[in-house]
Order: sequence, then C-alpha cells, then structure tokens
Amino acid sequence: MTSNCIRHRAELGLLLALMLSALPVMALESDRNQAMDITARDSDIDLESGVHQLIGKVEIRQGSLLIEADRGEVHQPGGGQEVSRVVLEGTPARLEQALDNGAGFMRARAARIDFDRASNTIVMTGGVRIEDPRGTLTGERVSYDITRGRVQGQSSGEDGRVRFVIPPRQPQAATGSEAD
Repeated sequence: MTSNCIRHRAELGLLLALMLSALPVMALESDRNQAMDITARDSDIDLESGVHQLIGKVEIRQGSLLIEADRGEVHQPGGGQEVSRVVLEGTPARLEQALDNGAGFMRARAARIDFDRASNTIVMTGGVRIEDPRGTLTGERVSYDITRGRVQGQSSGEDGRVRFVIPPRQPQAATGSEAD
C-alpha cells in the first residue's frame, strides 16, 4: 500500500470521526430524561432472560427520538429497568432525533442497528446512511464507539467505498451595519 493511499485513508478516518463524533453529544440532552415509549404489533417477553422481542411496526419514542423498525429486541437483564442492549432490524430500520440548539435533525437508516450499553457502541449494518446538517455518511457498516468518540466505516456495496458528503458552508446573514 502506498504512503499516499495510507494518508488518504487516515484523512478519511479523521473526517468521518469529526463528522459523526458529536452526534450523540448534539442530540437533545432532555431526551435522555424522558420515558421510553415502545410499541409494536406483537411482543414476546421472556421474564427470566429479560429479552423483549418486538415484532411488526416497532416504534420507540423518547423525547424527540423516534425509531422505526420491522422487529427489535430490548434486553433488560434481571428484569430491571436498565436497558443493556437494543437490536433493531428493518427494511430499513430508521432513527431520527432533534439536535441541540435547534440545529436540525440527525437521521439514520440501516438494515440493522445494534446498541450495546456494556461496550457503549452502536453498530449499524446493511445500507447505512446517516444524515445531519453537517453532512451525510453512507457505507455497508458503521460502528461508533461512544466512549472513545471513534467512528469506523466499511465499504458499501459493489463500489467498495465509504462515502461522506459535507455541504458547503452557508453564507452568514448581513448584520445591517454596513459602513458608507
């Protein structure tokens, strides 16, 4: 592998990390303090294992957070209120959440979204697309280590590329105090 190729890979990794590292940080802080409302067409709860199977038109709401999927699993070991893992699958599974300071929305979709609280990671696989006002990231697999603030993307489909698009900077509005 040439040094130029290695440099470009390092730059890509840095840009991806910069683009996505603030997603959970920028999400509305107040959402975390809201009750989580989970609905589905059917459910199967194993009280012993603490695994809740959700089947058909799964919808999870918590403040501004909205998640839609075809099926899901919510893990609550020991029957407690603490959620240790959430796995969502869909065609695709979708996630939307308002960002702090009225900065718009973060939207994501993937065939599978897996949040593991123990490792504090989110892994999205299968046609991943993440959009927010700062840009768009697409790939076949995107993992986000929340603790370390590290994002790793793997190639998408036949073109074998992770892709991100950063929109141009918006011009600042005139202040109305122009000099004569």
